[in-house]
Formats: sequence, C-alpha cells, structure tokens
Amino acid sequence: MGCGHSKFPPEGEAAMAADTHVFSESDIDVRLVFRNLRTPSRRSNYRATWSKGSLAISDQRILGYVQQRGKPKRQVNVPFENSRPAGIQFSVTDQGHFQVSSDLAIVHPSGEYSGTMELVYKTVNASEFLRRIPRAKGDVSQQ
Repeated sequence: MGCGHSKFPPEGEAAMAADTHVFSESDIDVRLVFRNLRTPSRRSNYRATWSKGSLAISDQRILGYVQQRGKPKRQVNVPFENSRPAGIQFSVTDQGHFQVSSDLAIVHPSGEYSGTMELVYKTVNASEFLRRIPRAKGDVSQQ
C-alpha cells in the first residue's frame, strides 16, 4: 500500500520543539486525494495516491507530512492560535482513520487554486488526534 519509510522529519521536530503536550505518530499509511483540482500547473477531476507519512499534534498546532519522491513533504500545518482556520476540516472516517480535508480555494485565497485535498492517515490513534483539536467557536461537534 504505502511506499518508503516516513519518520517525522527534522524540520517538523524543530517546529514542535517548543510546543507542549506533543502527540505524534510516524510511518503511517496515508491516502492523498485531490478532487476537482485546479492549479496553475495542474488539472484533475480525481487523483488518489498512497504513501507513508507522519502526524504530530500539540496544544499549539498540527503538522502532517507525506512522502513524495522519497522525501517528506509538509501537507498539514495548522496553528491553533485563536481557532481552526476556515476551509479545513478534521474527522474520523467510517473506517476509523484520521482525515484532514481542505478547500483549496479558501486555504489558498489567491484564486489560483481550487478543489479539495483530503489526507487520510490510517492510524489506530485517529480518535486521539481528533480529540486534541480545539473546537471552533460555536462548534458543538468535531465533524
């Protein structure tokens, strides 16, 4: 299913070094899905790939990496300064995996990006990752 091995990269460890209450997992199978993707250099109605990745969450942020071309590439970097940013949703799938969904038009407001990106981390700790994400104001459930 996945290819390669993914430990949490040094860049990610450095970013989390000063954070508190860090919970992380490495070498996770990750499914990266793009739907209705439009970028300056790419167009695709549907594209899905499997890889390996790593995920870490603290009281300050969530970071997620996916192996691409043999190197870890940061795909998730969400600070929790005030509340969750618009355009990003966190959930546990019916299969019990941790999912991060992004509306690219909101996350990249330049107007050059549109579509949806989904990262599905196949981890037994999905509920723990979701539990640690702060709720948005007025949000009574975690998606």
